[in-house]
Amino acid sequence: MKDPLISVVVPAFNYGRYLDDCIGSLLSQTYRNWELLIVDNGSTDDTPRVLARHTDPRIRKFRIEKNRGPVEAWKLGYGESRGDYFAILPADDMFLPEKLRRQVEFLRAHPDIKAVGTYIQQIDDHGVVRNEDSWIVPHINQPVDFADPGNWRWKHHLCIPTALYSMDLVRQAGAVPSDGLSNMCDWDFHVRLLGVGTRMTVMPEVLTSYRWHGSNTSLRQGDTFLQWTYSHARNYVPILRRISADPSAEIRACIEALCLAPEENYVDRPEDTPELRLCAIMEALLDPGSNLESFDDYGQFELHARAWKADTEKRAALAAVAGSIRELRHRLLVPLEMEAGMPSRGGIFPLEAALLEARSALGEVQDLPVAHDSLRWAIGHCRRTAWRATVRQARRVLKWLRP
Repeated sequence: MKDPLISVVVPAFNYGRYLDDCIGSLLSQTYRNWELLIVDNGSTDDTPRVLARHTDPRIRKFRIEKNRGPVEAWKLGYGESRGDYFAILPADDMFLPEKLRRQVEFLRAHPDIKAVGTYIQQIDDHGVVRNEDSWIVPHINQPVDFADPGNWRWKHHLCIPTALYSMDLVRQAGAVPSDGLSNMCDWDFHVRLLGVGTRMTVMPEVLTSYRWHGSNTSLRQGDTFLQWTYSHARNYVPILRRISADPSAEIRACIEALCLAPEENYVDRPEDTPELRLCAIMEALLDPGSNLESFDDYGQFELHARAWKADTEKRAALAAVAGSIRELRHRLLVPLEMEAGMPSRGGIFPLEAALLEARSALGEVQDLPVAHDSLRWAIGHCRRTAWRATVRQARRVLKWLRP
């Protein structure tokens, strides 16, 4: 059987210092039928000079004169790809020599699986393996059921440089991430694959070197919090509405994971998230079709989120819910002294006022049952997680909230 062609796209922006290692990892593959498409995305360092040194005929080079973000580089590389399989390799990462051969063998042996990743090792700026203090190695190197939507909720277990995809699948799913994203491209792309019913898995073999050097894209580009939200609302929530037996419960779990269970999430969020952005996030997750359908890309949603106003009764109700959950998050995440050292009413009392104000704001809005439900659910979370005095106060507030 003829070995299928693998198209590997390398988006490169000011990572000239890593390119020799990255390209070298392709040249050292035991699997030989690949093409490497390197997209210099407006680099201002020595990237062009480094690329000029590599003359293997399997390497094709492209340049975007002015950096327009990673999605544009993905588009260009994908559009020029000719392979039967498709991979994205960030310019600071590397393949281990057996990676492509082992993945092709796996996909041939499992024709029902259309995307497969690998386990990783973490390397530092100099290429030295540094697994001992890594947070991402245990996050990626574990068995995950990718068919369970809960394993995608504000989390990402399929590391982009590890993955190999069927090109037919990539075309079916829309090929590239949503326009305007800068550092959630991989999650957004993978959820698109989930949306077309893709079976994905990860081989329990360390075949990829993931470089952590302190200036990784995920640390330096854009507002990660809002990008997560846009992609959740645009791609993930519609999947939930289509495949879940109880989509409302799934969406509430999504909100809970976002606001009240940060230890379960992939990305930490700042405690000082502006309330208006949290309101826009709540609106997007609770009712994505009503406010996202008019946004062509993430940039438009970002402007919307930064200028969000409660100019209708429905929005005032959503603002009340978002404000209450924000206050809950603050109360639950701030380290508290032992119960014996707390005033008898000190734990929840400030929260009572916030929740009463939220209930008042909801008023007679009858067409927003999910808002009432979310408030009751938030109190229920408080009851489950806080101390006894909080439970007594929460029961009183829950009684007041009942219509």
